[in-house]
Amino acid sequence: QAISYAVNYDGIINDLWRGTATQMRGPIPVGLVGHDENLFQYQQDLEKARELLADAGYPGGGFTLKIMHAPVIPEWRPMALVIQEGLAEIGIKLEIESYAWATLRDKLNTGDFDMSHGYWTPDYADADMFTWFWFYSQNWGLAGNRSWYKNVVMDKLVTQSRIEVDPDKRLALFQGIQWIAVGDAVYLYLLQTDYQIVMRDWVKGYVFNPMLLNMPNFPGMYIEK
Repeated sequence: QAISYAVNYDGIINDLWRGTATQMRGPIPVGLVGHDENLFQYQQDLEKARELLADAGYPGGGFTLKIMHAPVIPEWRPMALVIQEGLAEIGIKLEIESYAWATLRDKLNTGDFDMSHGYWTPDYADADMFTWFWFYSQNWGLAGNRSWYKNVVMDKLVTQSRIEVDPDKRLALFQGIQWIAVGDAVYLYLLQTDYQIVMRDWVKGYVFNPMLLNMPNFPGMYIEK
């Protein structure tokens, strides 16, 4: 939680991403059923971060962490610099490490890291694509739970959400999952990108699919000029 309060989200989104991203409000992104607009959202609050560190037995910070990234996403390194700056304000030294994509993934899969950048694109249009993979304790590593997180209550909730057929009850389960996830703060919920694509005005038939960002619907597209 202290680290979550130390991050300058506004700087990342408005300065680095030039306003082309939206700060995440928990694990379920805007656009999916289950997203909770009333969910608590971290904002930079350095005094709160220092207070939480002191409560945890680390007054003034005084320790070092490492964050890894890969060149596959150019924005990751400058984002790491912003995070580094925020953590320095609360007494945590953050070292930035760059790895080849394959090496980074190997480290994610074995838990050989302190912090890491990452991204996630859903394969199907359901909040389960985030909650089950990110939080279920048997999905550690590349399966999805890359914080190597375990919470028996969370395990029960995400399991129940997979079999519940009543929409209202399922929505309530997702709300509970999100509140626990934000409270336990095992991820920094930085941003979801506002997808942009450039095409000529004579290209017709394009249909945006958030689950196939780099796979346009070519069979349905045509040229009209």
